[in-house]
Amino acid sequence: MDSIELKKAINDIGFAKALKENLSISEKKIPEQTKRYSEAVDRFTEIYGDGDLSVFSVGGRSEISGNHTDHNHGKVIAACINLDILAIAKKSMTGTVRIKSEGFPEDIVYAGAVEKSDPNKYYKSESIIAGMEKALKACEEKIEKLEKEIAEVEASLAEKNDMQLVERYTQLQQQLDEAMKEWEKLME
Repeated sequence: MDSIELKKAINDIGFAKALKENLSISEKKIPEQTKRYSEAVDRFTEIYGDGDLSVFSVGGRSEISGNHTDHNHGKVIAACINLDILAIAKKSMTGTVRIKSEGFPEDIVYAGAVEKSDPNKYYKSESIIAGMEKALKACEEKIEKLEKEIAEVEASLAEKNDMQLVERYTQLQQQLDEAMKEWEKLME
């Protein structure tokens, strides 16, 4: 939806209810939050123009003990907080990802940045985005390869009904299902 429709939705009672239920925002803080969301839409359109906009909100958490489940074997004590990270986004046809965080300079990541690893950019938005692009690209290539191989097996099955081909087809379909789940997980 465009910025006018989006701001209308933000000021709708359903949005206030969602803030209250999903982020535990108190009734008296709702006007402040709807204003915050509406102003974020305004700032976005000032920088990037209007278009088919989306709003994303990630609820906050605080890690009380432990950090990074990947090297703590899943052992972390975390608590939810009623703060969020707010993002307004629209699709870019250029393949360029632009991120402007309040109080920080704009990060620009050009398509294909994954091809060039630059240690000076480690732990920065550009490196994180490039890593996500690389993972998505690898998963997409895996899916395309599996789909091509499935089509070839289907064509062979149309010519002859061979048990080995049926088994291969089943294996490929399972692999494709797993790859699609991986894709969906990456897209979360």
